Amino acid sequence: MVNFMPIEQKYLDLIEAVEQGDTTKVKKLLKTGIDVNYRFPSEGYNYELTGILNKGTILHLATERQNAQIMQTLVDAGADVNVLNNAKSSPFALAGKKVQHILLTNGANPKLSFGDNTPSLVFRNAVMKENDIETARVIARDTDVIKGYVGPLDFRNNILTYYLENTFEYDPKMIDFLLEAKADVNNQNAKGLTPLTIVLEAFEGEETIKVVDKLLKAGANPNMKDKNGLNYFDRVRNHSALDPKDKEALLKLGDDYIKPKKFIKENNIKNFDDLDKKAFEKIYEDLNKAAKRPSILQRVRRVAKKLGEKVKGLRSKKNSNGIER
Repeated sequence: MVNFMPIEQKYLDLIEAVEQGDTTKVKKLLKTGIDVNYRFPSEGYNYELTGILNKGTILHLATERQNAQIMQTLVDAGADVNVLNNAKSSPFALAGKKVQHILLTNGANPKLSFGDNTPSLVFRNAVMKENDIETARVIARDTDVIKGYVGPLDFRNNILTYYLENTFEYDPKMIDFLLEAKADVNNQNAKGLTPLTIVLEAFEGEETIKVVDKLLKAGANPNMKDKNGLNYFDRVRNHSALDPKDKEALLKLGDDYIKPKKFIKENNIKNFDDLDKKAFEKIYEDLNKAAKRPSILQRVRRVAKKLGEKVKGLRSKKNSNGIER
């Protein structure tokens, strides 16, 4: 016969408070000096909770019950978010999608319970199913999921191409987040499609123009060709369902992106600093109007400063895109 130490009543009261969802009672018990990281034995409480509480803590139970308020209360009181119970499960293993971010933002390691593939699965669900930018941001910050493939590996979709191709409810903030997280804007999937070319098929009207503009500003290359030898410009021109005005706007966006590069290449310009004042002023307006990426604008500004001239439009202020000039 195995002997075990009886559980103190205060810990049984804590279980009851969590089961009842009574945050106020949980807080009162914590103020009595109760150990928030107390490891429960294998017996002495409702046997149905054994799989959760055996060698686990009260945070395991609160998480399994998906009670965000109590979880946050316990975490604020110093609960260990990475403690493993007898089943080798951390609280995160029991967390539903709506409460995962509470653990993640407080240092939970999603690899503890499910293996190395867990972060990518949680990340994909946060982006695709829950539209949970907060959880996705934490995982992207602490892991390298943003660089990997999502879904079947032979499809070669990264999170950006996967989102654009499969989302039913487009959220501009989610795309902004993925771009800020440095998702590869030039990832080509198994069909050779990039985020730019996927958008042309997946979105309509003004939404298409807005997303294309975001992608180009993030460095998407409109000249990349798919397996049929078609690039962004070819697909825009061949798109029979596009409104003529939208088609014109999309072509202009692509042209604006490549204009500075094309000018530099055609004129064999290897270094902006080599240009004299006259040559610089000659090309400045075109470069400044067309350049969408901060790197080009910053180079132009540095040259103007070296020339010691106040060139029109180069005052230190932000343009309409929020880029310091």
